[in-house]
Amino acid sequence: MDKDGNKRQTVKGQKVNNITASAWISWHILPLAALGVLITAYLWSRSSGATSAVTATCLATPPNSQVKILSLDPFIAHITDFVSESERKYLIDIGKPLLSSSTTLDDSGNQASSSYRTSSSAFLPPTDPCVSRIVHRAADFQGYLSPSDINIQLTAYQPGQQYKHHYDWFSAPANSPTTPLPRNTISTFFAILHATCHACGTEFPFLNTTNRHRYDERWCYVIDCDKPVLTTRNVEGSALFWINLDAQGRGREDTLHSGLPANGGEKIGLNVWTDFEVNEVWDRGLFGGSLKPPA
Repeated sequence: MDKDGNKRQTVKGQKVNNITASAWISWHILPLAALGVLITAYLWSRSSGATSAVTATCLATPPNSQVKILSLDPFIAHITDFVSESERKYLIDIGKPLLSSSTTLDDSGNQASSSYRTSSSAFLPPTDPCVSRIVHRAADFQGYLSPSDINIQLTAYQPGQQYKHHYDWFSAPANSPTTPLPRNTISTFFAILHATCHACGTEFPFLNTTNRHRYDERWCYVIDCDKPVLTTRNVEGSALFWINLDAQGRGREDTLHSGLPANGGEKIGLNVWTDFEVNEVWDRGLFGGSLKPPA
């Protein structure tokens, strides 16, 4: 009897102790666990960008780019998927807070606002890993140039804004117009990050593309085949690449181009400029070694 009674008492005591322990866990451990779940959810949302100012993640996977030559002289190429979707979203996120009214160089060489260029723009930090990746991609595309010679600028066009016909190269001094500058913008990439406007591509008025689509209608996917001059379509992720200088290192007048007005929507693009020592252009043989002027 005593053994059975003691046994029953022990079991009853264990049950009481278990109930007490369960109550203690309910009052003390479970709230902590719930708090842990909330903290985990909060940290996850932070890492995924839900509560962060920069909501996009720049993935390291390079895009699968393809290149089509639009013009041999001047050299102009269209590059599909030059900037991946995640890169586009990330660059817009970091660039938008930096935007300010775009400027141009006036006759005295100073930055000034102009009715020629009504967009907003911002140079992106070269130390940012995503920006650096684009810089290296542009440098490698051009034959392993130095990334330090490349600048990246985000540019945004709101409805009606534009950049009228202009050059990306710098003019020689008026007293020596035929002498190449020691340093100039050898090339330009212009990539489309986002676009909702229509008939708002990049136009090259000196380049005739009237018959291009008659040879292959696939061109009409990247250029406006209704226009008599080269006018690109805004394909997100794609880029246009062109050479700004001639074989003597002087600016090419046939690279005149414009960012057409953003009709009925907006356009966000990426300027990638390579400013280069002209002597290094010749030393690298980019225009052919035999074309280097005699010392």
